[in-house]
Amino acid sequence: MRIPPRGAGAVAGLVALIATLSLAPTPSTAAVLAPATTAAVAAPATSAVVASPVLAAGPAAPPDAGARDPAVTGDDEHDAFVGTGGLLLPGSDSAGADARSQLATCRDCVWHVRPLCRAGLDAGSCRGGQPRCNDEGGLFMTVWLARPGEAAHFVTFACLGPDRPRTVDDVATDLRDRIARGLPPLQPAIAPAAGPVTGLPTLLSAGQSAEPPQLHYVLGGYEVTARPVARWAWDFGDGSRAATSSPGSLDPAVLHRGAAGAVVHTYRQSGGVSIGVTARWSATFTIGELGPFAVVDPVLQQATLASTVRQARAVLVLGPSGSAGGAR
Repeated sequence: MRIPPRGAGAVAGLVALIATLSLAPTPSTAAVLAPATTAAVAAPATSAVVASPVLAAGPAAPPDAGARDPAVTGDDEHDAFVGTGGLLLPGSDSAGADARSQLATCRDCVWHVRPLCRAGLDAGSCRGGQPRCNDEGGLFMTVWLARPGEAAHFVTFACLGPDRPRTVDDVATDLRDRIARGLPPLQPAIAPAAGPVTGLPTLLSAGQSAEPPQLHYVLGGYEVTARPVARWAWDFGDGSRAATSSPGSLDPAVLHRGAAGAVVHTYRQSGGVSIGVTARWSATFTIGELGPFAVVDPVLQQATLASTVRQARAVLVLGPSGSAGGAR
């Protein structure tokens, strides 16, 4: 059977037929083979529409549909890719927005990418080789999704190249690395700089911004926008701890604004202390119109500051006439 290029309305008819088929997975028998290359998926130059082919028995459910593997692997036996982590399909692909969202947002699901001619079509439908969907060597693929504990079901057709598909987890890993490389240094400081004084408030600062700049870049043809967010955990060195959403400030004026944005601690005993602070950076990000997603593994920074808590002492201050003007 010949597959005419860009047949209008053909995908809807094929999807409707597929929806009536049994999609129970076959028993898990296939071994995980060596992963394919890690190159980015080439975005199709033009969108394409699959014309309705003649099905012998409908697309067959991919092997190991219920299995779960945290990596993207090549399945040489079936010319497929199998993986988890939220599959990304190019925005210019013929797959609709709903299908792209369904595949990307389920990061615990197992997805399968399988060439159209291995998806249960009769032999005549692929006479002359696997049908191509653009001028860059892209092939028509069927995409399947298995939610945890469920059988795989057909989701959409896609126009993909031979390279390893990208996932939301791939983007999260890349973003985490970018955050780690671009973080401002953690530089704790206190006021008064000479050291805390017992009974008086000590101001602390991590030396970082509470609102880091938003990141915007392109990864493998996908536009990524992210905003890092930090929380700071403080160990004041005297057995007291605190967690804040502010990096603190050494400006005494913060004490007169209801301590908004201030990290303040009052020491009760004199002596040496080691003040520790840990910055925990996470991020939410979007990929084109998809998301927001979360970076699961935070980036941690740690630093310490040694100081000595001084004992407060009363000092008699004489007025101009020699009378006592008070104590300090």
